[in-house]
Amino acid sequence: MLESTLVGVEDSSETITTNLAKTYLAALVRTYGMANATYVGLTVPGRPTGTPIVWTTYEEAWTKHYSENNYARIDPVIGVERRSVLPVDWAELQNSGTGARRIFGEANEFGVGRQGLVIPVRGPRGDRGLFVVTSNESSSEWLARKKSAMRDLVLVAQYVHQQAMTEVNVYRSNHQDFRLAPREIECLRWAAAGKSVGDTATILSISERVVRGYIDTARHKLNALNVAHAVSRAIGLGLIAPD
Repeated sequence: MLESTLVGVEDSSETITTNLAKTYLAALVRTYGMANATYVGLTVPGRPTGTPIVWTTYEEAWTKHYSENNYARIDPVIGVERRSVLPVDWAELQNSGTGARRIFGEANEFGVGRQGLVIPVRGPRGDRGLFVVTSNESSSEWLARKKSAMRDLVLVAQYVHQQAMTEVNVYRSNHQDFRLAPREIECLRWAAAGKSVGDTATILSISERVVRGYIDTARHKLNALNVAHAVSRAIGLGLIAPD
């Protein structure tokens, strides 16, 4: 499932651009059984404040209504980027004030979705964004879907953010800028497969300390904040294949 999502809609050599973004997000929605998906690049180095990158599958009627009412000013979803580094469920935000209740109520009326998850993304150059997925499922169904898809969605969020930043030249797009040693690639590949440091050490017949060293070096070379971010960047650059 993750492979079909991360490598592109049809061609693994294709990168996400503004023109392809809606198609890519629509494919992601189908793959994971969601209602909608949205990416917002909130802090983009070199870009004027107040001009975010927005890629979404929301209907135009909702995006127009949202913009006309200046909901970004009071939307608690936007505030997640400032106060959390972990995914936040809409259920934690819906009762955070009169404005929040109004936004979520109207969003449901416009078909955005009854349930939602906000995944904040922080890049290595001060770049920040949000990835949001929504669902029309019951609370119990949504809980089960989140549990099964959370790991994938966090990686997808970082991947989409990376693609957005690459398009506006915040990140280097030249793959030659990222030269990883064979062992570094191997360690990231096993991390992408969900293996622990101990598992990887056993598989490669090396010590856990050495595995951590390879992963840390790869992370720094990729300008990644953590292992998940490094895996996402490596997949996006074609250095490793999705599990």
